[in-house]
Amino acid sequence: MPSLNLRNALKRNPNRPTLKARAASLKAGLSRLIHRPAQHGEADQGRRAVMAGTVAAAIPLPALALGHPVAPAVVGVSTDPHPDRALLNAEAALLRALEIEAKAKQASETAADAVDAVLKRRPVALVPLRWEWDLFHSYRNRTLWSQSVRFRWIPVTYLPEDHQRWQNAWTGEALRLAISQAVPALGRGGRTPHYIRRWRSLLPIADAFDAEVEAVEALTNCRRLANERLAASGDVRKLQADINGMVAETIDGLAVHARMLAKSEWYRENTAYTPLLLSVAAVTGTELSQPDFDVPAWIADWEGCGGRIERIERKHHQDEWSFIFPSLAGASADTKNEVIRVARVRSENSAIIGRWLDANR
Repeated sequence: MPSLNLRNALKRNPNRPTLKARAASLKAGLSRLIHRPAQHGEADQGRRAVMAGTVAAAIPLPALALGHPVAPAVVGVSTDPHPDRALLNAEAALLRALEIEAKAKQASETAADAVDAVLKRRPVALVPLRWEWDLFHSYRNRTLWSQSVRFRWIPVTYLPEDHQRWQNAWTGEALRLAISQAVPALGRGGRTPHYIRRWRSLLPIADAFDAEVEAVEALTNCRRLANERLAASGDVRKLQADINGMVAETIDGLAVHARMLAKSEWYRENTAYTPLLLSVAAVTGTELSQPDFDVPAWIADWEGCGGRIERIERKHHQDEWSFIFPSLAGASADTKNEVIRVARVRSENSAIIGRWLDANR
């Protein structure tokens, strides 16, 4: 067996600097780092100590001379995650979900508009008659039928002289259910034969209209798009609930909650938390949505009707505003209706009006 020659196994590479030479080189570099030119003034001693400690940590010890070099630590950079990282990530996910929801909503509404255009061309013959509406829609009569007879909803606005039935139409399925259940529910005699003859006469019209509606629904994929919109809205609600359940630990996280509230109609509420919300918005630099309600115009309408606004001082409670109604004795019907309208507007915007009065009166 040949002998092993270990004479030169640990011999230093002549082209590699010695430990002494490497230490001298690092010392010279350190001297350049912590000594400033005279024209730059005196160096900051705290910074000098930090730099000296950083470079000293990079000088390899003799015992580690043969190991892999260790990267120097970076002073002032934390490797810890952001305290509100989950909250920030949830907001980013919510913004993406809102974009998806907006696109799904637009696509669904476009398809629904196309379907509604066909539904509005519903043949007038398919509008259920008053007695048919009562027969299948009233609670008393619905119990007669073993299977519910449901009309198709039509997206039209009926006038005061019309009946709710105007927004409904017979379908082929509903007519067949009515025909098959007429005798068991109503008996063989009386008006039953007349009912059955009428419903059978409507079948060709209803089947043709059903086919037209089904064709446009298939062409527009309205059902699939509606389901996608519902799913997207569900994702948005879940993310909003997740964010509402998180407590912010930093200004960045607090800003997330402020931005969430900024999109809402926060101004319709006037609670003890309103100053807190306004303060959070100011600290985080969040611009809150503002109401477009014209308070001075409403005050002019209220006072024009004879109403008054007075501030009531409370000894043990916060002062409040009192809206005094005008006397309507002998007033015309138009005047009474105007007072009712203006009062209703105040009820809907009481918080906005109250804040404006606090700031301007």
